Amino acid sequence: MRVEVRRRAEAIVLPVLGVAVVLVAFEVAPRVGILPRATFPPLSESARALWDLITTGDLWPPVLDTLDWWVRAMVIATLIGVPLGLTIGASRLGSLLTGLTSDFLRPIPSVALIPAPLATPPLPTASSGHPSAFRPEIQSPRWRSNGSR
Repeated sequence: MRVEVRRRAEAIVLPVLGVAVVLVAFEVAPRVGILPRATFPPLSESARALWDLITTGDLWPPVLDTLDWWVRAMVIATLIGVPLGLTIGASRLGSLLTGLTSDFLRPIPSVALIPAPLATPPLPTASSGHPSAFRPEIQSPRWRSNGSR
């Protein structure tokens, strides 16, 4: 009975403790200089800024822009990819021409390909002139740090 109670307590306490340690580390590390404060603000400042964006409504237009561009990208990729894939798959020549590339890319996990689009420069939007909401989690800190808002 005691072993079961201990296991249940560990199953609850250890994950909570792990998250708490990470949160404290992200609060303390910039304050003591382990991480550069300009790039990694303390967690409390980030949380306060996020709350301000949520309450003022400034967060939602970029989120909606992101969703809009994501849907557009998915439609374009589907409109190009599905017919192209069907054509390549139905053609022996197409399969032979693209076989080496697809065999090379097949074992690469999709997560490993995430850095490629993140390394591309931001695109300005036609209406506002600021970096697009395509990658706000990456571009927003750089965009705000140079005072061009």
